[in-house]
Amino acid sequence: FESQYGKVEYDNGLSTYATLARHFYGIAGMAIPLTDRIVFRPGMMLKYTKNAPLNFDLNASFLFNNLIWVGASYRTNRNAITSKNAIVMMLELNLTENWRLGYSYDAYLNELKTYSQGSHEVMISYDLNLFQPRVLTPRYF
Repeated sequence: FESQYGKVEYDNGLSTYATLARHFYGIAGMAIPLTDRIVFRPGMMLKYTKNAPLNFDLNASFLFNNLIWVGASYRTNRNAITSKNAIVMMLELNLTENWRLGYSYDAYLNELKTYSQGSHEVMISYDLNLFQPRVLTPRYF
């Protein structure tokens, strides 16, 4: 008995099974108030998956009037000099204290740009406020 879960069949009649790989993420960032109306948020993320290149994202965004986030990100892998992967543009709106709406566009900088015009992402977020914060501070992450 063979499970059909994860089975990939090719046009030439061959098939294989896809397996799931554990991903590990390391994330760091900070929020730096520049003025009483502008906050700068630099950050970075490392992603490791077995048998795949180590990915690195470098992010920078600005919060204006505690309402609008505008930012960009650069994504690459461990062959940083020869494998520029993508640049990302981001926009996020704090609609209310609980609701946020965001959009991002990824543009490829490597050979994938020949085959893809990039990707779009829309995000809707609602904060349930299930836990009372011990210290009242602005939520920048």
